[in-house]
Amino acid sequence: MTATVETAIGSHVEPHEAPRDGADGAPDWDVLSRLLGSAAQPELVALGEAVEGIEAVLFCTADGLNLCTLGVFERDVGRLSALTSSIFSVAIALRKAARAEAHGMTVHLSAEDSHTILVSVELPGVGSFVLGAHATDVQHAVLLVETRRAAERITEKLAPSGR
Repeated sequence: MTATVETAIGSHVEPHEAPRDGADGAPDWDVLSRLLGSAAQPELVALGEAVEGIEAVLFCTADGLNLCTLGVFERDVGRLSALTSSIFSVAIALRKAARAEAHGMTVHLSAEDSHTILVSVELPGVGSFVLGAHATDVQHAVLLVETRRAAERITEKLAPSGR
């Protein structure tokens, strides 16, 4: 990664803000988010090392709660996770309005020489997540392929066995 690497794992939320775990109420979100973030961290690091020009990588819930972020100042992690979720939600809504399947979706954002790729990561029985990578001066296709590969590795690593 080209930027100064800062790592943020997990997200602290108040009990009433945490994702619900069915009838049993909220899980201990602080612990769960740190476990998921720690498990995904090696894949985020590998993505950052695989593509020269990557400046930031993040893994968050589809609701915008941080699990693991690299290359982002701590003060910006929550805001960036929320924005990522919002962008992804808009893309899903547009896709569903067109009556298309939203699973396995990828969002591409490009401005001049920088690209951001957001990839859905579905973990059956666990939830929906987003893996995002931002890079400058890199071929769009390279960033896309490597981000998708990282998402596949995260899915293989974190998906409950037998599902």
